[in-house]
Amino acid sequence: MNNKQLEKIKKNLKAMHRSPQGKKASDFESIAQSLGRTLVKRGKEPNWQKADESPILVPPLSIPHHGAEDLKVGTARNIIQILLNDVDTWETYLQTQEQKSEEDE
Repeated sequence: MNNKQLEKIKKNLKAMHRSPQGKKASDFESIAQSLGRTLVKRGKEPNWQKADESPILVPPLSIPHHGAEDLKVGTARNIIQILLNDVDTWETYLQTQEQKSEEDE
């Protein structure tokens, strides 16, 4: 993950937040995966949790998957907000890594 990829994901999520109608679970699952979350089979709905190589992310994210149906607007907005929080976590992590590498030089 790098800053350019994060910026692209953040831009996409903000556009989705402005217009959350018509979003499907698959729209969010691909973003969750690119942010370092992996699918785990537990509970009633599919859960996405932190992968080993990613920085510390908030608790598992549940993305309801009901076939071809669109997610409800409120559900979509909640998922978007959690993914935006993940982007913020990644940004902080990358800044910390850059500072450490500068200090080592």
